[in-house]
Amino acid sequence: MIGIEEIHGSYDEELGLQIKLDLRWKNELSVENLAIFNSLAGELNKPYEWNID
Repeated sequence: MIGIEEIHGSYDEELGLQIKLDLRWKNELSVENLAIFNSLAGELNKPYEWNID
């Protein structure tokens, strides 16, 4: 099993206590998994979206 440290490296340690928009999911989620997420939580998640485009 692959651990989070292997996937993300030391991202959390380097960030420390800073608050920063984390868009890694755009590259880490497959198209299929993103579609599943949107079908399950898309409407519930809408108020929390960041308009970054």
